[in-house]
Amino acid sequence: MTPEEFFRSTPRIVSLAIEGHRRRRAWAAFHAGYGMHAKDAELGDLLGKPRPVEVEEMSDEQLVQNIRRWRIATTSGPVQ
Repeated sequence: MTPEEFFRSTPRIVSLAIEGHRRRRAWAAFHAGYGMHAKDAELGDLLGKPRPVEVEEMSDEQLVQNIRRWRIATTSGPVQ
């Protein structure tokens, strides 16, 4: 608020401006200091518990087929 605005305003407007300034400063002070008191989250808490994974055994023939499919999918063509 400029000095000219101050002298032309009513006491209610001045008190509202002062209250708004005080609240903005309190909000900024709270959020500036919050990081010092906050507990850091653990990565495991954020990710949750791992689910059990069932793995099936693969025959040698299935393994070779999967390798060929993977190579075809990731390269430009089949590999002999």
